[in-house]
Amino acid sequence: MYSVFKNIQNIIHRHFTEETLHRAFSYAEHDHVKRLTITEQGLQISALVTSANNGKEYQARVHITPHENPDKYSIESHCTCPVKSRCKHAAAALIDAVERNERTLFSNLNSFSEQKATASRETERLTQWINQLQSYTANTVTQHNQQKDDHRLHYILSYRSHNKTMLDINLSLARVLKNGGIGKPKRFDPDSFSQAKFLDEQDQHNVTYIKIMHHGASFHGSSTIMLTGKNSSRYLEEIIQTKRCHFNDVQNSPITLGKPKSLELKWEMLPSSNQKIACFIDQKPTMIFVLDQLWYFDASEHCMGIAETPIPLSLVSNLLSAPEVPVELIDTVNTQLQSLLPKQVSLSLATIMQPHVLDSIRPTPIMTLSVATITKEHPQYHFQMVSEQAPVAQIAFDYANHVTVPFSFANTQKTVKFLKNGQLHKLERHFDSEKQWLLELAKHIELSQLKQPLSLEQAEKYLIQNIHEEVDYINFIITVIPQLEMEGWKIIRNHENFNSIVNDVDVTWYSELDESSSYQYFEFKLGIMIEGEKIDVLPVIARLLKTTPADQLKQYRDDQKIVMALPNGKKLSTTFSRIKPIITVLVELFDSTLTDHATLRLSKYQAELLHELEKGLDASKHRWFGGEKLRTLGKKISEFRSIQSIKTPAIFKATLRPYQQAGLNWLQFLREYQLNGILADDMGLGKTVQTLAHLSVEKENNRIQKPVLIIAPTSLMFNWQKEIETFSPTLKTIVFHGDDRKSHQENLSQADIVLTTYPLLTRDKDILLKQNFYYLILDEAQNIKNNQTKSTQIVHQLQAEHRLCLTGTPMENHLGELWSLFHFLMPGLLGDVAQFNRLFRKPIEKENNTERKALLSRRLRPFILRRKKSEVALDLPEKTEIIRTTELAGPERDLYESIRLSMEKKVRDAIKTQGLNRSHIIILDALLKLRQVCCHPALVKLESAKKAGDCASKLELLRSMLPNMVEEGRKILIFSQFTAMLHIIEGMLTEEKLSYVMLTGDTKNRAEPIAAFQAGNVPIFLISLKAGGTGLNLTAADTVIHYDPWWNPAVEDQATDRAHRIGQDKAVFVYKLLTAGTVEETIQEMQNKKRQLIEGLLSNTENNKTALSAEDLQSLFKPLA
Repeated sequence: MYSVFKNIQNIIHRHFTEETLHRAFSYAEHDHVKRLTITEQGLQISALVTSANNGKEYQARVHITPHENPDKYSIESHCTCPVKSRCKHAAAALIDAVERNERTLFSNLNSFSEQKATASRETERLTQWINQLQSYTANTVTQHNQQKDDHRLHYILSYRSHNKTMLDINLSLARVLKNGGIGKPKRFDPDSFSQAKFLDEQDQHNVTYIKIMHHGASFHGSSTIMLTGKNSSRYLEEIIQTKRCHFNDVQNSPITLGKPKSLELKWEMLPSSNQKIACFIDQKPTMIFVLDQLWYFDASEHCMGIAETPIPLSLVSNLLSAPEVPVELIDTVNTQLQSLLPKQVSLSLATIMQPHVLDSIRPTPIMTLSVATITKEHPQYHFQMVSEQAPVAQIAFDYANHVTVPFSFANTQKTVKFLKNGQLHKLERHFDSEKQWLLELAKHIELSQLKQPLSLEQAEKYLIQNIHEEVDYINFIITVIPQLEMEGWKIIRNHENFNSIVNDVDVTWYSELDESSSYQYFEFKLGIMIEGEKIDVLPVIARLLKTTPADQLKQYRDDQKIVMALPNGKKLSTTFSRIKPIITVLVELFDSTLTDHATLRLSKYQAELLHELEKGLDASKHRWFGGEKLRTLGKKISEFRSIQSIKTPAIFKATLRPYQQAGLNWLQFLREYQLNGILADDMGLGKTVQTLAHLSVEKENNRIQKPVLIIAPTSLMFNWQKEIETFSPTLKTIVFHGDDRKSHQENLSQADIVLTTYPLLTRDKDILLKQNFYYLILDEAQNIKNNQTKSTQIVHQLQAEHRLCLTGTPMENHLGELWSLFHFLMPGLLGDVAQFNRLFRKPIEKENNTERKALLSRRLRPFILRRKKSEVALDLPEKTEIIRTTELAGPERDLYESIRLSMEKKVRDAIKTQGLNRSHIIILDALLKLRQVCCHPALVKLESAKKAGDCASKLELLRSMLPNMVEEGRKILIFSQFTAMLHIIEGMLTEEKLSYVMLTGDTKNRAEPIAAFQAGNVPIFLISLKAGGTGLNLTAADTVIHYDPWWNPAVEDQATDRAHRIGQDKAVFVYKLLTAGTVEETIQEMQNKKRQLIEGLLSNTENNKTALSAEDLQSLFKPLA
């Protein structure tokens, strides 16, 4: 019909597949090609081609590129149909153009060749000569390099997908490895001169035959050809004998040559009741290939040989390509075979009984999901095809488990026959039901036929158009598939892409706690359970936190899909709301070192996180394994405000104010759950009293079996000793301080309380490290704010069951100081210093991140108890008096004793010679000098006082108090009757960079410092007795410090009343600074007992002179302890 097609078949076959051409013939024959146009040169063809399926018109274009050699013409095609290129529409246009315009089209092509012919004759002769030289050179090179190059030619046999009796050969080059194996093969081009050197003589012979057999036209960039034609068996045998012939893969064992064997043909009954021919060698199913003889392939033995049969080769070939024979054609086929087969051969189809008819069965739809390799047009180069993996679906209909009918547009057979249990059945398909199922399916997914399917199996597969990316798979698996299953579809998943997504709805989350690893730490796991299998997801969330910026996480919607790769290769699809509480709780814990671990090691002090996590998760979808005590602890920490009230024992000699009772409850709560914390009340609210109440409770309940170590500044040693004697006298106390402290070394374990100072830590390190303590209490704990100092490092090494920090200023300069305190109290609570700086300090201090600040506050809230005076004002009296005591030390102590001894003798001599009444001035002068030594040795105008230098214990006590008070926002009045002492204090304030004003008798503008203080411009007001003891109204002040005691209590009260007067709306704290064991302490003790005596003693009027007893004098001039 199309005789011209034979003249250009090589050109067309190079561009279009046989199946495409078969369809194109039909299109051209049935006038589907319209508006055909050809350019003058005949190189461009254009046409409208109507689809036989849906009647749509497609614009097809074909471009022919000529060449001197007609065999090297090339074709490019393009079409507006979904296939885009190399389609049946373009092929139909070309065929129609050839038939209608043969002379126009090919005369131009022939003219092109003729124009080149003359010029190329000489070139052709030259080329032939060069080729002869190349052949000669090639043979020479081959012989010369055969021993040097280890590449060898390999022959890879395979069968064609559409006809399994046709044998293909693929030529490949592969290197021989040192271990004797074969390397990765690469394509061999029979026309390549550079690769010819790898061929030995037999290979050259084989390749020459292959090229001759196919006239050099079948390669076209491919090294795969079909083995056929005359002498093909002889060449196959020669190829096998090279021992480099393999089936399917070069890594498979070389094929050996087998003996000729008898071939047996049988008709096999299929489940559909159709029958199909099958081949057997030695009673085993065997692959048969048709060359010029029949060949068998034994896969188990890797051998091939001649298959012998009395049936003619052409008839065997016809039988092997026969389709399935249905029941109704059995007799016809048997009759035909009987006339064709030799008499000695029996090859009849089995006769089947009358079928059993199945009526009124409605189908159940089945969709099988898999992935197929498809070809598509390159997105940039339209005439280039690329391969890719794409999701496909196969649709079938199950009729009551009797038979499953695959769906395809070509399968329109209404009657289905099948064998079951030896019985033939016949069933009428329910097309209306099938159609309805397909219409419902179309609401969920978009399917399209594969372009140019390679086999019948592929023809039954449909491309799922609405799956392109991973997110599409996720949506399909977790949304579409469940919906289809609910509607009645049976879904079969034949590829991991459809099994790899785990929907959060189908899993149970779990947390697992292991408390056995360490006393201070526990291990935390987080995972999901799928059908009883536990899968860790902690590393997955850690990676999510590491790879996703915090700002991006904040922008996630609660319903936003999150996909996380699981360790088992699957992916978990969940919503952000599901993992949001986990991320919120754990965000501060993850570091880059955690991403590869399924277990998180946490400090027990972070147990509060567990409660936060438990509150944030859906209890019905989350299970907990282990850690009941930790979870209870976490809940207690989180809800610590509801802790139990504790009754103070009888051995504690004080009544606690309400806020102090709350402090005792809190301390007991921490102890009960083995937690530690900071009591950070403002100065003056009784941190010492609350601590002693707590220790008294512990003593009452026999829990103090080891000593409590209290470390405090030197200036507070005596104060602690006095407070213990006053409020907890039953607690056995050792003051491990002073030159004779080592005499107590052996008794430390017997004490209830051991007192020592920060400076002594480095000296007494070895002694203290040997002792295990029940409690380790740090007073003024800001002393360890620098974690690099030796004393801080020693404190960390001390062994104690419980730890407590007392400080009114847990942080003075930066958050690193707070971290240092908690690193001592509860290591791990805030991570290491680098992690803390990254997660908290930098975001809060440098970036003013309020969320991180709030997070840190929540994390520390249970472990810091801080009350300001303003918060507990209702619990406070209008005026609170506090005595702070220090001890004279070193040179000032020696100075005091020297003056005391000389003054005592002088007073006694005066009384002996003049009597007491006339000795009043001498006594007063002696007491004045002793008082001055207590304030500061520089006040004493004696040569011996100069030796004491700047050693002043009371000044150091004041120095330790003021920064904290200023930090708390207090307004402070400091009184002294010695103006010179105020100037010394002034120097100390300048050193500490604390702002102040001063009022003395020399101040000319009194209103200026008063106004500055009242306005809040400065926190400290230095006032002398003579200048400001009366008449001032300083209600801005809330703290009064009497640096030196005023022997007349009334005058002392008048000074205090500068702040504590009408108009004052704050509680006033009055501090009296005393030196222990000196005349100051004696006078203070005598004030309440002998108030009238003291007033008379210090009055300048004769009327108030009062006689002193010998006992009074002895107390005033008693030596230092």
